[in-house]
Amino acid sequence: MSVGPSGGSWLSRETRLLLLTVAVCAIALVGLARLRFPERPVVDTATPPLERLAARASYDELAADIRRVEGLISPNLVVLRTLPPPHTEPRAIRDALAEAGSPSRVRHVAALRIGADAALAVIEAGARIDGVAGASGPAMSADVVAADPVRRIAYVRVAGAPVRPLPTVGLAALRMPLYVVVVEGTEAGVTLRPVFLGRGDRFDSARWSRPLLPLGGSVIAPGALLFTLAGEFIGTAVIENGSPAVVEASDVVAAAEAIGSRASSTPADPGITVQRLSPSLAAALDVSQGVVVSDVDPQGSAAGLLEVEDVVTTVDGRPIGDPDTFLLNLASRAVGDRAVLTVTRGGQPQVVTVPLGSAEAEPAPPRPFAFSIERGLGTRVESAPDVSGLVAGDVVTRAGTIIAPTPAQLRRLLAENTPSGFLTLVVRRDGRQRLVAVPIEKGRDGTRP
Repeated sequence: MSVGPSGGSWLSRETRLLLLTVAVCAIALVGLARLRFPERPVVDTATPPLERLAARASYDELAADIRRVEGLISPNLVVLRTLPPPHTEPRAIRDALAEAGSPSRVRHVAALRIGADAALAVIEAGARIDGVAGASGPAMSADVVAADPVRRIAYVRVAGAPVRPLPTVGLAALRMPLYVVVVEGTEAGVTLRPVFLGRGDRFDSARWSRPLLPLGGSVIAPGALLFTLAGEFIGTAVIENGSPAVVEASDVVAAAEAIGSRASSTPADPGITVQRLSPSLAAALDVSQGVVVSDVDPQGSAAGLLEVEDVVTTVDGRPIGDPDTFLLNLASRAVGDRAVLTVTRGGQPQVVTVPLGSAEAEPAPPRPFAFSIERGLGTRVESAPDVSGLVAGDVVTRAGTIIAPTPAQLRRLLAENTPSGFLTLVVRRDGRQRLVAVPIEKGRDGTRP
């Protein structure tokens, strides 16, 4: 130990270094612990107490608004339990595995009553309604009367119940930013939650007459219904071009009422096929934009008005650049409407007015069987009656016990009688093998009357 000038003692140099090392290590350990296990203050001391109280008051007010909206709109809501379209047959292991890895087969869709026994809903094409969620019994059944394949809106018949007139509001009238009430379906019924909408930018859609409101990062299921905090119907959530968006209430209601008032929901179809204008086609046809007509159905409403190689540049004055946008624009109209097209033909622009007919063809007379040889495999079906279960392109690889039957053998078997009245065929269709039971009659010559 050393002694200082005043008679006191100092720590040795080695001891001071040791203490300094221990202090540095302790500080380092504390810093690492704070990084690994950060502490969260129990109370937000950064926000003044009055502001925290105001935020709590705003939350309570929002919850009260949602409860009030629920009381206003609940008589007009019903939740449909839907199943996907029936699976295709025949099936292989890969089909079952693909389906097993997909999202839940059952969906719960919120539907809005637009009448005592009618509702509108966004339902997957071909989906089946399995009942009304949160209820049971025949009185709570529902079924799709008609569906719009273009807008994916269904007109649904539901059990009768009193409804309350609901006001609607246009998307352009909304003052952004704002909170809205989103109504979604669950097994137990509807659920309501607030969602914040920050911007009012909108975009055009070929399916709808008015622009849509993009939802951005909001996680809202397709088919959800949106209302203002005052209980006004805003619209329905859909997926448009891969992004969630809101369709205006007036468009949704008009679409549902339109398909409910007509027996058929077949879209308008003038009978044309178009394709994108590639750089080489644009150079060859001396045009810069549009879609080019590649086929015209001689039985369609555009026959004699449009020709192959016509380039459609506008529809009702709106420029065209994408085939699907153009076709959806036509399909979204009513059968019997007319579309005014600007067409470039032979380098010269002209205006063509095309009536929009229906894709539903007149019932064709029953067709006779027509076969051809498919060497090494059997018999190819060129044409067959619709009731036979065969379609053009099928290759019959076995008929009864005959492997790779010839057309003559197949015709003979189709004319013979069987105890069941059916002939079992093994056919190849779309790269898969399947069984088809074809009805036969004694003494038939292979044709149907």
